[in-house]
Amino acid sequence: MTFGNWEVTEDISLATIIDPTIEYEHPYLNSLKNKYVEFLNEMPEDVRENTVKCLKFLSAEFSKYVSGGNNHEYLISAKFTEIFTKTSTYDGVVYPSVQSKGYGLCVAIHPRAMSKLKLTKVLQCKLTKTVGEDGENDFQLLNEKHCLVEDGAETFELKEIEK
Repeated sequence: MTFGNWEVTEDISLATIIDPTIEYEHPYLNSLKNKYVEFLNEMPEDVRENTVKCLKFLSAEFSKYVSGGNNHEYLISAKFTEIFTKTSTYDGVVYPSVQSKGYGLCVAIHPRAMSKLKLTKVLQCKLTKTVGEDGENDFQLLNEKHCLVEDGAETFELKEIEK
């Protein structure tokens, strides 16, 4: 697995995909949701109802669990993001992470927004999974290589981490 640390060098505009009818564990999402509910309450009732139905559907698509090898089940959220970022001024979308049960956030950014980011660090790890005698999965993450990316560099070299 390879991880990158990115610095935002210019503002990135993101649309938040959330269900305005549920409580989130993440304070940031609840704050956004509450502000959005206030905005919705100023709309005519029929518009508000249709908007909530649309948001509930999109939120369910973005936050559904998909088992390994079935990435095609993310088609609706992927196509929505692609069309949305191509036809609006937004750089991407942010939505609750399924893997962290809605506490973490995921961001999908259009490639044009990459010029607003700068890669600063890279870490390469080895992830191993073993099954213990009790039948439980055991995971180990071992850091193998790393580097600091120099400002303006177009390439970088990963160096072994001394053990």
